Amino acid sequence: MTSHCVRLQEAQLRHHNLTVKQKSLLAVRDLLGVSEWYIQALDAGVVSALVPLMKDADALVRQRSAAAMELVATKDVGVAFMADDGAFNALVACLEDEAADVRVAAYKALIEAARFEGGRTALSEQQTTLPRLVELIQKEDDDICALGLTLLKACAGWRA
Repeated sequence: MTSHCVRLQEAQLRHHNLTVKQKSLLAVRDLLGVSEWYIQALDAGVVSALVPLMKDADALVRQRSAAAMELVATKDVGVAFMADDGAFNALVACLEDEAADVRVAAYKALIEAARFEGGRTALSEQQTTLPRLVELIQKEDDDICALGLTLLKACAGWRA
C-alpha cells in the first residue's frame, strides 16, 4: 500500500454515496490499526474527514466514524490531531445521538483519548462537557452508564 492509497481512502470518506462512505470507514479502521499507516492516515487528513461524518444522516456512518476516532486516540499524536480538528466537540455531540451504538462508540473514543493529557485537557476546556456528561449518564442503561462513569473518572481523577 502506498501513501496514495491512504489519500484515496481519505477522499472516499467525503464521497456523496452512502455505500462508498460506509466501506471507506471500514478501510480507514484497517489503516489506523496498522502502525506503518497510522501517521500517514493522520497526515492525509483522516481526522478532519471523520469529524463531519459523526453528524451524517446514517447511523452506521456516525458509529463507524466515532469508532475510527477510538483508533486515532490510541496514540498521543492522534489525540493532538483530534484536538486540532474539532473531533472532541463532535464526539461529545455524539453522546446525545439517538442511536445507542453511536453513543457507545463516542464514549469509547473519549475514554481512549482521556488516557492522554491532551485528551483530558481538550475535554476539560469545554466548560459544559463534564456537567452535561453527568446529566447524560443518568439517562443511559447500565452498560452505557458504566462507560460514562469511566470517562468521568478519567477526567475527574486528572483534575483532582
